[in-house]
Amino acid sequence: MDVAMVESPFPGRYRYHDLLRSFARRRPVQEAGPAAADGGAVDGGEAVAARDRLLDHLLATACTAFQHAVPGDPAAGALGPARSPGVALSGWDAAREWTAAERAGAVALAAQVAAEASAGPAAGASDGVAGGASDGLRATALRAAIDLLIALTPFVLTPPSRQLAATADALAEAAARNGDVRAAGRAHFLRGNVALAATRLDAAEAAARRAVDAARTAGDTVILRQALNDLGLICQFLSRYDEAVDHYDEALLLANELGHRSGALVTTVNAALARVRSGRAEEAVEICHEALAELRTRQDDPGRAYTLYVLGLALHGLGRHEEAVTWFRECLAVATGAGLRDRAAHARYRLADSLRSLGRAGEAVDHAGQALVLCEELGAERDQAQALLVLGRSLADLGRGAEAAARLRQAYEIFCRLGLPEAAEVACLLEQPAQAPAEPCGLEA
Repeated sequence: MDVAMVESPFPGRYRYHDLLRSFARRRPVQEAGPAAADGGAVDGGEAVAARDRLLDHLLATACTAFQHAVPGDPAAGALGPARSPGVALSGWDAAREWTAAERAGAVALAAQVAAEASAGPAAGASDGVAGGASDGLRATALRAAIDLLIALTPFVLTPPSRQLAATADALAEAAARNGDVRAAGRAHFLRGNVALAATRLDAAEAAARRAVDAARTAGDTVILRQALNDLGLICQFLSRYDEAVDHYDEALLLANELGHRSGALVTTVNAALARVRSGRAEEAVEICHEALAELRTRQDDPGRAYTLYVLGLALHGLGRHEEAVTWFRECLAVATGAGLRDRAAHARYRLADSLRSLGRAGEAVDHAGQALVLCEELGAERDQAQALLVLGRSLADLGRGAEAAARLRQAYEIFCRLGLPEAAEVACLLEQPAQAPAEPCGLEA
């Protein structure tokens, strides 16, 4: 009989059939009578209590998953607290499997909490806890929902879904309506993460700046550090390198204050990348080697892969292409082994660019083509454009001018749509004669 009541999408996991879930949702309304059916509150009832238990369970497990994704990040201790022990996850693979199964339900639950918080009476208190038990419950659930999605960000941003973006917006609006500065700062930080992952840079910058302001006001140092790091990334994408370094420097100070060594390393490598872009690649090489020496003492595949990537970029920028190829290959191996598909895509198209610079255009076309397929699967538009750019230049080097122009036009259209400065540089390439070798035109490494 249990086979008729539940289904098992994969071993060890069970769920009710859709019809049974639909029936269960109707029961509280039917039993509560006409008032509930007309929109009357069931706030203090079993449905809300069950919702809160589920929220606590998901938050606790998501925090455990976050710890596996970002070891040593103090944000794991600053999220929540949850009143449930959650699921014990044994490592990165288990965390990734759990989040893949739960992400859609978690986002839907957070959207429900946001809607309920917005429907309730607005709170006037700056801490978000207004008079009355129901207001207090709403405030607690709202904070938990925001922290839940922040804990899931290492897993749910590739690619970011429209539902996730809409939910982040709704959570921010609900926090503002309830006067909860701390929750609003975290929700804006979440919004910025989602927009940055989608390369919506104007929206990402606006959200990150609001997150910084709110986190300063609330004294939410953990989120302030991360929001400043994001602002640095955004400014870097927009070629505002000096401003990026300023944000990174403040984020680095806060990471050191928090004792967040892994975060300090990431921000340090971010700042190294800004130095590569601004013509200080020699400094970046030294910084990356120092970071790698420390990373060898810890299990941090994402940090190691990123540092290898930036080191490859720095060496490419210095014209040391053979060395760059070596480090990009190692980055690709680490990223592939750890299941970091976005970083693997980055490594492939950068490896292709270094191979092209060595005159190995055939190999470059192969790697750039593989990177493009992966970027398309991930829905990463900026990376698609970067892969198309390298592919176009490599095809031009092989004398395949028509194919090269087609790929470069695709890259140009994406860069223009995203408002990225690379558009002007690709336009320069497109103006060259079809049979001419693709000159650099000032393109970044």
